[in-house]
Amino acid sequence: MKKSIILFIVACSIMWLAYFTISPLKGFVFTEENDGITPKDAISTLIAKFDKSKNFKPIPLNSINNINIIGENENVNINVNYGTTQELVIQNDEGKLSSEPRIKGKDLTIKLGSEKNKSINITLDSNANKKLSLQGLNSSIMINSQDYRVGLLNEINIGNKSKIDFSIMGSEYPKTYFMTPLNIQVTGKSKLNFSSVPILNLNIKLDNGLFNLKEGYLVDTLKADLKGLSNIIIGKYPEDKKVKSLIISGDLDYYNQKKPK
Repeated sequence: MKKSIILFIVACSIMWLAYFTISPLKGFVFTEENDGITPKDAISTLIAKFDKSKNFKPIPLNSINNINIIGENENVNINVNYGTTQELVIQNDEGKLSSEPRIKGKDLTIKLGSEKNKSINITLDSNANKKLSLQGLNSSIMINSQDYRVGLLNEINIGNKSKIDFSIMGSEYPKTYFMTPLNIQVTGKSKLNFSSVPILNLNIKLDNGLFNLKEGYLVDTLKADLKGLSNIIIGKYPEDKKVKSLIISGDLDYYNQKKPK
């Protein structure tokens, strides 16, 4: 065998091995543990500096627990789908991103830019149980699952003046409730609207936030803890029958001023 062929085979083997053992070669920027911004190694630094395409490669989520999406009053559609894989894909009309997704330990942080018609598609399997954080967004979130027993998300944090519309759809909708308890925090003058959401147990913490249960399907048990100028809008309880059981605690002065008489 010619020496050039041997060298070519060796080079290909090294490249193949490096791709699967050196994570940044897959195109993601890994950051320092202490700040989540500074590239962790030389390869991540090169990717952050020279990668101008920032195309829509699926981001694997198997080792990610927390998904953080940050914007500055950005509009984005977020779809959470039930599947056999765990990955996230970002799309927009411009075919590129203004900033790279960054990974710090178990956290994935995506800072959105000014691209038009942004959407984020998240696919999760039955073992996911992810935490989703939304900061500074005008967003719709739709969970598409044919099995309401699946806990795709177990916690959602909403902050920094976000306005979020949340809905759940599936093949048995509206016959079956979303079975998994869902924990939600709404802070920083943010607003969360629920529509078409049949759910058994919903736990909400509000700190200068608003939760609005729109017309549609009821919540079996709603636990709400309020701080500051926080409010929940669920109609006239219990007459409107949007919520079967309401447990509310915390600073209730503002809530009592606003609730229907």
